[in-house]
Amino acid sequence: MLTNDSGQACFVCEKETGHGDLRHADGSPSCPRCPNIKTKSLSGQDLLKHMPGAHILCDEALKGAKSPCGFCLNTGTLCEIYLITRSDAATSINMAKSRCQNLRRIKLKLAEKFTTTQPCTNHPLICSLCAKDSPAVWKYNFKDHIAERHPFANPDLYEPIWRVSSDEKTLMRGVYLARTRMRASTKSKDRTLAVSDLHCSRLALRYVIFLSLFVFTHIQSN
Repeated sequence: MLTNDSGQACFVCEKETGHGDLRHADGSPSCPRCPNIKTKSLSGQDLLKHMPGAHILCDEALKGAKSPCGFCLNTGTLCEIYLITRSDAATSINMAKSRCQNLRRIKLKLAEKFTTTQPCTNHPLICSLCAKDSPAVWKYNFKDHIAERHPFANPDLYEPIWRVSSDEKTLMRGVYLARTRMRASTKSKDRTLAVSDLHCSRLALRYVIFLSLFVFTHIQSN
């Protein structure tokens, strides 16, 4: 169930800017799938763990999503992450050129390594088959990227890049389930459901009555 900015229930509440524009009740940016999770309160590494772990890998609602951004889950070309390589061969995110509403500085060397405390290895990386000025590709999207953008290439040759280990999938599933339990616990503590006046059934009934009166009056006048 979605809520408006005042925390009231909205049975239908869609924004034209897409699923990545949801906000917390206090107006701060939040996870588009977990409005109670404030994205600005998460570190760059924890943001990566939540978005890909709780959603890209495990959320059924995102199965088949086309190239979801690892920072905000937006698809398509709305978000583009560019990398820059310094003279010492270290690679980092080009903060000036990249665009995403949740853009963060992250340690790529740390992000690409699997650990039990930071199991998510989804991170932006350079595709050697793309032009040099192309945006980076998120690891979890890399296999689909090869198939869609480079259909003549053998995706198996790039398996070391896109493969996600069974241990990572298991631990990321744990992140997802923990997020689900947290949402259930939050809901159980607040059993009072405040429905937004703009989204309640009274308005729908009011519109039906108004439309009926309008049609009746129009018929009588003719």
